[in-house]
Amino acid sequence: MIKTAINIFHKTESALIFLSVLVMFILPLCDIGSRIFSVAGVKGSADLQYHIIILVTMLGAMIASRHKQHIALSTLCSIFPEKVRRVTDFFCAAVCGSIAFSIAFSSISFVQSAFSPSAKIAGLIPTQLFMTIIPVGFFIIGLRSVICSKKIYTILAFLISILMPILLAFCPFELAKPVSIILIFVIIAATILGLPIFAALGGIAALLFFKDDVGTFRLFENLNLSFIDFPVIANEAYSVLTSPIFPSIPLFTIVGFILSESNAGKRLVDFFRSFLGSIPGGTAIMVVVVCAFFTSFTGASGVTILALGGILHLVLTKHNYSEKFATGYLTASGSIGLLFPPSLPIILFGVQSQTNIKHLFAGGIFPGIVFVAILSAYAVITQRKQSLKDEKVRFNAKECAKTFGAASGEIMLPVLILLLFFNGIAAIVETGAISILYLLILIVFIHRDFSLKEFPKVIVKSAPIAGSVLIILAMAKGLSYYIVDAQIPEILTEWCKSNIHSKWVFLLALNAVLLFAGFFMDIFSAIIVLVPLILPISQAFGIDPIHLGIIFLANMELGYLTPPVGLNLFLASVRFKKPLTEIYKSVLPFLLVMIAAVLLITYVPAITQFGVNLFAGK
Repeated sequence: MIKTAINIFHKTESALIFLSVLVMFILPLCDIGSRIFSVAGVKGSADLQYHIIILVTMLGAMIASRHKQHIALSTLCSIFPEKVRRVTDFFCAAVCGSIAFSIAFSSISFVQSAFSPSAKIAGLIPTQLFMTIIPVGFFIIGLRSVICSKKIYTILAFLISILMPILLAFCPFELAKPVSIILIFVIIAATILGLPIFAALGGIAALLFFKDDVGTFRLFENLNLSFIDFPVIANEAYSVLTSPIFPSIPLFTIVGFILSESNAGKRLVDFFRSFLGSIPGGTAIMVVVVCAFFTSFTGASGVTILALGGILHLVLTKHNYSEKFATGYLTASGSIGLLFPPSLPIILFGVQSQTNIKHLFAGGIFPGIVFVAILSAYAVITQRKQSLKDEKVRFNAKECAKTFGAASGEIMLPVLILLLFFNGIAAIVETGAISILYLLILIVFIHRDFSLKEFPKVIVKSAPIAGSVLIILAMAKGLSYYIVDAQIPEILTEWCKSNIHSKWVFLLALNAVLLFAGFFMDIFSAIIVLVPLILPISQAFGIDPIHLGIIFLANMELGYLTPPVGLNLFLASVRFKKPLTEIYKSVLPFLLVMIAAVLLITYVPAITQFGVNLFAGK
């Protein structure tokens, strides 16, 4: 009976996430149609889109919790024996559950106070009722977080998770600061051991507010109980997720997932192999180009390695490249493409820094090409013998034309996006919706890689990826709010102006700080947390915000390759079935080459500006 109920609930979750994404996909298309045919669009379309993203975020995060797919830093756990891992898993489960339940309980206060009972979304759906997805979602995430390998650990983690919010509620005011400091160190320790990033960010942000200003839980107002000021976290999450740009993130995530679930990778490999195969190093160049294409859509989420790692590794080793080279090269190439449109980190940086996204897209094109060119050149130069053995096939125009015909649909996708967005034909969210429609026609009806009936399954499979990213952004905004509220950017700006007197020295220091941050932070939370810190400082040194954005993202691109927590390192270890130490060794030369590319992009701003002038008319 219980299993049946759970299965029904899982199917309901999947159905709701699919319907939510479907609405988010259809509404922008309706807006475009209303403009073309000069008819009235869907009433309250924008308002509905902004709130549907909340539903997509919470449902996606719930599904990510169900499958244990939240982004986390779990380096140390991999070297522990199984018995120790069980204990660390229990510790992380108890901490994650405590944070999730605390947010769930106090989000009720946010929903009650922030939305009038008479308010309705698009004039139809009661806002308070709709927003209950936040406390309900976090409660379910909490329940799923405490599930451990052993029943006794699950029970203990659940009891701790439920008791912790209650104990904090009765915490005396004078103990708020020392308690919060201790708990922040507990969260940091849990993060190192595998606590999901969203929980770490949300928990630390809430404890910082608790330390400075003890809040009151709305349900207990009459009792005057102290409580962590979690409603601030929920409020900031709501404010960032309902940004007009944010619906584009799940839409482009779906675009990347459709590509990875189809045979698009094979078609692209076949074309670029036939096109570049006759030149020395053509196979290696093909690998970087194909990875860059995919990563521009998947947002450097590691999907590229998972989707294409097998076929590209086979191609490289088959054509005389060593196992070590192939592993390191593919791990490094998995994040190449981050600077090409429609990269999700570029969109997010634009939102957080209030920089023109169109200019950021344009500014990233040539720095992205620099990364591709430098990695390709390194491969050709260092693998001369393999390259010469490999590339003794004559260029076959007929074969090239045939493979281009097969892959032309995918190749035209970025062109379509650039035309729509750069020419102002469609907004970024509308461009995402059109891209999904384009791929549906291409993949389902032309190539028939999967049927229309399988499309909902593809959407549901992409939900944990979108949800785990969006929930990180939602929680990181609370920490960002605290940083700004505590006037930390102003303090740092004054310090830098007093102690650093050269723009170029500041840029070098910025590279070092961002590279260090990449050791411990994923790119999405880094954008939300760090951009408010570095933006005013860079402005004080006269650095163009577009150039700053490209420098920031280029450095964060290295974070995918830096021990101990680089995401590509873990995914490569799983995909290629090799220990992490071996992955570290194989990727180190490519990391050094990419650091050189970052320095070139940093100290030659004309590389960025050229693309802006050429494509965005700045």
